[in-house]
Amino acid sequence: ARWFDYSRRDISSTFFAGSLSSSGDDSTDENGMNNKLNVSYTPDDSVHLYAQWAEGFRVGFGQPLPDASVCDVDNDGKLDFTGAALNSRVDSDSTENFELGGKFELFDGRMVLNTAVYRIDWVDIPVTVTNTTDLCPFNTNIQVNSGEARSEGVELEAQYRATQNLKLALAASYTDTEFVSEGENAIGEKGARLPLAARFNGNASIEYNFTAFENPAYIRTDYTYVGSYLTDVFGNQPEAGGYGKWNLRAGLKFENFSVDLYGTNITNADELVMVATGASSGYRLPPRVIGLDISYFF
Repeated sequence: ARWFDYSRRDISSTFFAGSLSSSGDDSTDENGMNNKLNVSYTPDDSVHLYAQWAEGFRVGFGQPLPDASVCDVDNDGKLDFTGAALNSRVDSDSTENFELGGKFELFDGRMVLNTAVYRIDWVDIPVTVTNTTDLCPFNTNIQVNSGEARSEGVELEAQYRATQNLKLALAASYTDTEFVSEGENAIGEKGARLPLAARFNGNASIEYNFTAFENPAYIRTDYTYVGSYLTDVFGNQPEAGGYGKWNLRAGLKFENFSVDLYGTNITNADELVMVATGASSGYRLPPRVIGLDISYFF
């Protein structure tokens, strides 16, 4: 158990447009207890089973608010044309986490298998909301506590040493996320997926170690898959993800030197990663990179 007691003061001033400005001098404070419980069982040296429950939180903060005369014209206490309340205090968000898992050694230790199932309950989520009215200055953002969400998933990781020199690895995960609250404080629609959370992710790698010119050397390749995901809470912006990325790396050690030749995004995949606010700009995968690392060990 961990007891906490914090106080925070945020002093800020923001210039919006013309003579319109906003300032704030806001204090937040909170105290409470975070708890954690872990139970593990090891029937033999090759099996480790565990169950864990834990709580956590992030500190809240204060924020300046835009001029209500142009950003809350209808005087309902919300940023016009949104459900976001104009509140100078953003409360801390917190999680409750449940996890069941196991770690196993198989085939005389040549294979290591890790697996886990989990659930995360997330409350008072801080979300940035942008105004949608011409009166309020462009890109006027506020943050609000948006309600509750839940993430449930399963993860699997396996490493297998096929021979003394050849190592294979595979990792995969499935995550199901959704907003679970509704009403005035719920920014996301109940049952809708959380943004930036792909359902499927995976990674596979092959590494081979050998001797070249009587010196240790290796070659390794990795392939990563990222499933498709939403890029905003409301689903108004284009989806991202649904792509694969292939990397290669090879190296040689001799005397006190190490030389590594590498390539990232070998296929030069040009994929959308994130859409910025308003869908006017975004971010894409970095293009193909070929590089050389040279190290000297003293």
